[in-house]
Amino acid sequence: MKQLGLIISREYWTRVRRRSFIIATLITPLAFGLFVVVVNYILQYRSDEVIRIAVIDEGNLFDGAIADEENVYFKLVDTDLETLQENFAEFDYHGILITPPPGELLQSHYNVRYYTDQKLTLDLEPILVDRLRTALRKQKIKALNLDERSLKALDPKVDIEPRAISPEAEVGTSLAGRIAAIIGMVMAFVMYITVFVYGMMVMRGVMEEKTNRIVEVMISSVRPFPLMLGKIVGVGLVGLTQVVA
Repeated sequence: MKQLGLIISREYWTRVRRRSFIIATLITPLAFGLFVVVVNYILQYRSDEVIRIAVIDEGNLFDGAIADEENVYFKLVDTDLETLQENFAEFDYHGILITPPPGELLQSHYNVRYYTDQKLTLDLEPILVDRLRTALRKQKIKALNLDERSLKALDPKVDIEPRAISPEAEVGTSLAGRIAAIIGMVMAFVMYITVFVYGMMVMRGVMEEKTNRIVEVMISSVRPFPLMLGKIVGVGLVGLTQVVA
C-alpha cells in the first residue's frame, strides 16, 4: 500500500510541477471561450459586399418584382442568357438566376441554374432558395384555388400544457428539459475529451519510463498491477486538479 501511495505521489507531483501543466491550466479556458466566440462570429457573419443578381424568369414565377435582401438586390431582365454571359463583366452582376417552370402540382424537387464566376456564399444560397420556394408555393396555391388563410388553418399550432395529477407533484416545462439535454450533451463531450487526453497521458507516462529505464528498477520492487493503478490514479488526480482549477 505504501508503494502505491509513493507511485501516485510521484506521478501527481511530477506532472503538476511541469510548466506545461500550468500553461495548459491557464490557457485552456481562454481557448475554449475564444473558440465559442469565433464560431458564433462565423455563423453570424454577413459580408458588406453589395450583390446584384440578374433574374431571367423563364418559369414566370415572379409578378414583376422580387423582394430584396440586405445587400442582395434582384433585377428581372428581359435579356437572353447568351447576351448576359458575353457582357457579364459590364453588367456588374454577381450571377444570373434562371427560374424553373412550376411543373406538376406534386413535383417537390427543382434544379435551378445559377451562373456565376464567384463562389456561392453560405448566406446567399438560403436567400435564393427562399425566394424561389416562396414563388413556387404561391404558384401552386393559385393552381389549387386555395388561399393563405386556408393553408394556415391546415397547419395548426399545438402547445402541450403539462398539469400535475397529484397536488404535491412538480411538472417541468419543455424548456427546462431542453436546457437539461443540452447541458448533458456538453458535459458528455467534455468528459469524452478529458478521458481521451488523460488516457494519452497515462500511455505517455508508461512510454517515458520504458525509455529512461526507470521501469527496470521499479518492476524489481513493485508488481505491475500497483504500478499501473498508481499511474492511473495519479494522472486522474492531475486531471481533477486541472478541472477544479
